[in-house]
Amino acid sequence: MKLIYSILIATLGALLPVSSAPQQPNIIFILADDLGNADLGFNGCKDIRTPNIDKLAHEGIFFNDHHTTASVCAPSRAGIFSGVYQQKFGFECNNPHGKNGMPGSVVTYAEAMKSLGYETMALGKWHLGATPEMHPNQQGFDHFSGFIGGSRKYFPMKKTTRESLLQRDGIPVPENEITYLTDWFTDEAIRLIKNRDTSKPFFMYLGYNAPHAPMNAKPEVLAQYSFIKKKGRRTYAAMVDSLDQGIGKLLRFLEDNKLADNTLIIFTSDNGGATVNFSDNGIYRGMKGSKWEGGHRVPCILSWKNGGFTGGKTTHALTSTLDFMATCLDAAGHKKLIKKLKLDGISLLPIAKDINATIHTQLYARRAVAGCVRDNQWKLIRVKKRDQSYRYLLFDLSKDIGETKNLTTLFPERVKTLSSMMKTWETHLKEPRWLEGKLWENNQRLKHRMSVIGRDAERKLP
Repeated sequence: MKLIYSILIATLGALLPVSSAPQQPNIIFILADDLGNADLGFNGCKDIRTPNIDKLAHEGIFFNDHHTTASVCAPSRAGIFSGVYQQKFGFECNNPHGKNGMPGSVVTYAEAMKSLGYETMALGKWHLGATPEMHPNQQGFDHFSGFIGGSRKYFPMKKTTRESLLQRDGIPVPENEITYLTDWFTDEAIRLIKNRDTSKPFFMYLGYNAPHAPMNAKPEVLAQYSFIKKKGRRTYAAMVDSLDQGIGKLLRFLEDNKLADNTLIIFTSDNGGATVNFSDNGIYRGMKGSKWEGGHRVPCILSWKNGGFTGGKTTHALTSTLDFMATCLDAAGHKKLIKKLKLDGISLLPIAKDINATIHTQLYARRAVAGCVRDNQWKLIRVKKRDQSYRYLLFDLSKDIGETKNLTTLFPERVKTLSSMMKTWETHLKEPRWLEGKLWENNQRLKHRMSVIGRDAERKLP
């Protein structure tokens, strides 16, 4: 099946006319892990220094109504790498281990870009399956430097597992080669760009695992945050600082090698700040794992001088991580592939010309017992109770961004309409290929109670 799809997209890529873009851009997609929405300087953070990400925002375009397809790591990545709602191929829940992960039949982001002549590179955290056929090198990446699991320590490990082992294209990397993992990923990214085939554009996925737990920070950076009283927040700040420094080093390399102007850079996080890493989602209710805005609304920046993503502007367009694959196909001159591949994502390129352009009017999410639908400013959260009936929460985000007032009793017809939209969307989905267990399902039920108020209460329900 994978072979058939690969032949199809390669053929389509060869046959479809290229747009008027004079040169295909290089593309670097930077994904942070469990980053809090309010933990970047340009977005209001006061206790963590992020000058390089801030510079990216001030020079590019910031998307402030941007959402992941899931508020946990693995399914969020599955949506990113497929460009379609991951539930369509049964990748609904977290923790893909062993045989669980990205099916071989799914055409990935990397395979699509490779079919258009790109050299493809992946670095960092994979978390899309651990079997040989799910390895990044079998999913369209020419190069992979990283680990295939969901987390690992940032410092050298005495013992590693199949999922925490650092590797280059399947070859183990000695642990003594690492000083600090975030720095290693940055250096590997620069190495791969230096050694690239210069006759081709490159597509790079740079999946930092920072600031995901475990909470490991470099001592010299940690010392710079002694003014933060809480130890956990202090460590988190140092981890985000190191992430920012790595991004800055990469951006300077692009500038020094005259690659910056025609490189499309995408920066975002896989989900909102986690309950265990001392992050801050600011004005948004909820954290990682929830359908509250704090779970799935994440910072997003696009920067591309030659493509018009400049000026430090902010767009309020409703957008999704589904849109990145479609955007890159469009930027590479093959917009028609978006429809041919039946992507759910929409190209973001119109935003460069019109900051007020409409991208989506509806978005959906579901993970086992909890789901939600967004329809313009309206949002409905639906929670399946133990007796299999549903509980609903309705919000008008234009008036209540903090989701403090449940409007279900005031607008019963709106609840009915949005619930019907959700059910129609679900007719296109497959049953989850695995579940997370009763504990995690019950936590989802509990965390979506209106009575769970404040970060301290939210952190008790991972």
